[in-house]
Amino acid sequence: MNKIFRGLCILGFSFKAWYYFVRYNFFSSHVQRKARMKFLWPNRNALIHFEKGAKLILNGNYLIGTPQMPHSKMEARLLIQRNGTMIVGNEGLEHFAGMFIRVMHNGELEINGLVANEGCHITAGKKISIGSGCLFARDVKLRSDDVHTINIEGYCPSKPITIGNHVWIGQGASIMKGVNIGDGAIIAANALVLSDIPSYSLAGGMPAKVIRNQVIWEA
Repeated sequence: MNKIFRGLCILGFSFKAWYYFVRYNFFSSHVQRKARMKFLWPNRNALIHFEKGAKLILNGNYLIGTPQMPHSKMEARLLIQRNGTMIVGNEGLEHFAGMFIRVMHNGELEINGLVANEGCHITAGKKISIGSGCLFARDVKLRSDDVHTINIEGYCPSKPITIGNHVWIGQGASIMKGVNIGDGAIIAANALVLSDIPSYSLAGGMPAKVIRNQVIWEA
């Protein structure tokens, strides 16, 4: 009920927001609601675009465009390209103003529970999976596809990313293709993560390395 109340606050008295709420939740073939009382809640400054065959599957509430300043006009952007799929899990997703999610052609993004702050960018080519109870600070970047190709033997432009449960990623950190981050891990601010990070560890640096093991954090 808390996310439903917040969703109503996001819609406010904006005709545009209410129009898109009704359009996407009840009349769009792209949005599939898999549970009762689970909706896409767009702020008036949310920009949403679905290409042919794109799917947004809602098992939880998806709040898009949450402003952190009253009367802010900062955009929140969601682009699901041709035959791309985005799945929002039971815990839902809060997509703050200033964040950009792009699911590329045939890509897949699964988010089980995430609060993602202003300036975050997620680009899903190969599958990106994000566990429950995760927190992304500002300007975090996840990219499972290089978009462009380098003509080197054995080069693969797209590899999956897996983020475990209860992972905290600090401001400005970048998580690149082929990385697995274990449950309960912390990624320090401005880290560049190019290789796997084990569960319950603190990692930082460029490239990121484990700094401390057996770390427990609380929201």
